[in-house]
Amino acid sequence: MKVERAKSFLWSLSRCTDDELKSVAASMRSAAETFGRPHLHTGVDIRRLGKNLFECRTGIDRRLLFKSGPDVMTFVFSSNHDEVQAYLKNAR
Repeated sequence: MKVERAKSFLWSLSRCTDDELKSVAASMRSAAETFGRPHLHTGVDIRRLGKNLFECRTGIDRRLLFKSGPDVMTFVFSSNHDEVQAYLKNAR
């Protein structure tokens, strides 16, 4: 599966430390490798938030939002629970 990063996703990572960025990259790889295979992605903690909108966690505090399409997953935002909820509310 092809992985893309939206500008909003890159912007949301601008305050991350190097260790956090490594963790984000690892979670993105895991999500891309297991997405669409439910028994595998439960360990990666992928949850459906909408028709084509999903989240996965990277650590306790950081969540990654992505949209899925045919053969592509586009990461759109990354932050903590409260900021993700605000992003989702404003995206509607």
